[in-house]
Amino acid sequence: MIGLAGAGDLVATALARDSRNRRAGELLAAGVPAAEIPARIGQAVEALESVPLLARALGAADVGAPVTSALGRLISGELPLEAWVALVRATVPPPALWRRRPQPGFWRRAWRWATER
Repeated sequence: MIGLAGAGDLVATALARDSRNRRAGELLAAGVPAAEIPARIGQAVEALESVPLLARALGAADVGAPVTSALGRLISGELPLEAWVALVRATVPPPALWRRRPQPGFWRRAWRWATER
């Protein structure tokens, strides 16, 4: 996922109509069990293996990712579709953590410091 090529690949796999991962998501949303999806698509679907792994890694690192963790459980068959949809609808992202604003006169002091040296 590093660089523009990685970001482009992520966008393409999520949005392209012919993407295996997008079709897998659509089939999951239609209630098809994850175990049946590769046969219906006729190809391997990386997300069906990588999302549960990612969810476990996030949990082991104590990173709060409720939607991803629940999606991993949905793919693994541990969570019903309706419960995942309810969780997604109820999850509110935390507020953005913006950096503290510099104190008044910060840039003036920084400019003086830089020019005096």
